[in-house]
Amino acid sequence: MKLKPVLLSLFALGIGLIVAVYPANHVSAQTQPPPVMPPLPRGLDPPPTVYPPTQISLGSQVYYQVCMACHGDHGQGLTDEWRGALDMPDQNCWQSGCHNPHHPPGGFVFPRYVPAVVSPGMVARFANALELHDFIRSKMPWQASGSLSDEEYWQLTAFLVDANGIDPGFMPLNPDNAASIRLRPEVATPTPSAPSGSTPWSWIGLAAILGLSSLVLLVQWGRRIFHF
Repeated sequence: MKLKPVLLSLFALGIGLIVAVYPANHVSAQTQPPPVMPPLPRGLDPPPTVYPPTQISLGSQVYYQVCMACHGDHGQGLTDEWRGALDMPDQNCWQSGCHNPHHPPGGFVFPRYVPAVVSPGMVARFANALELHDFIRSKMPWQASGSLSDEEYWQLTAFLVDANGIDPGFMPLNPDNAASIRLRPEVATPTPSAPSGSTPWSWIGLAAILGLSSLVLLVQWGRRIFHF
């Protein structure tokens, strides 16, 4: 019996098992890439009409009429570029007699910073669509929070979820299903190793192959010394 080919085969098989098993149990956590944002209507043009209307398309109309002036035509927030697209009197919201502390009767003070609503950062703030809806309902519009109808708040939520590249599902969003629509991406975790007290079959097979290789080496060594 020629032992060298057998030994080489056993060692090759053992190394192959090591290569196959090790990466599976030592995967480093990787952060998922942010969602790709679909394009929104640019400029002051209204969003296209969809027939029959959907919750998302109706939400785009609500956004256009109520939210766009502050949060931008592309959901980018009140950037300098977006303010430059507005009429000249509306480009400086903080001038005297507009939305600064010296506003006219019935007016309001406008914040200096208006965040983007279509961005990975916005999505990361809320775990699911229900949290987003509840926040919008309690805080927006800025000057008259809670002033929209229940239906309009759900339409706006569906639109923002969709605008951020997340499928809100086939059924219209409502209090019963919104919590199931996740917004915050899950972070990949390493594949857990086998719990203590148990050994994966792959490692058992590897140990058996290495043990058999050692046994063959011992037999070969004994034959050379004792000449049997």
